Amino acid sequence: MPSIQTPFNVTPNLGADFRDPETVYYWDQIGERVNAASAIGPSPQLGMRFTGNDGRDYLHVRSTPALAANARATVNETTWVATADDAGAWQAPVAVLAGELVWLRRFVL
Repeated sequence: MPSIQTPFNVTPNLGADFRDPETVYYWDQIGERVNAASAIGPSPQLGMRFTGNDGRDYLHVRSTPALAANARATVNETTWVATADDAGAWQAPVAVLAGELVWLRRFVL
């Protein structure tokens, strides 16, 4: 049996992989290849919040600087951009490059 990486999403949605930061999600490019007029924005949208199997909330954001794994961050709730902050309420579950889309987990339950 293959091992399951945690945390994983328990809320039904398209593509919330809490451990895979990306600059663009592959399924969002499908419409662009077929017809530029049918292309839609990224899915899931920035600012979406889901619950993981570990009981924590995860928030979809864009990282401005690179974040190390387990680094804490503050999120601007207008732009959904995360910046490094040792007192931030969110935490990167994996290392993130600058400009990547990522799911940050709430630092405190």
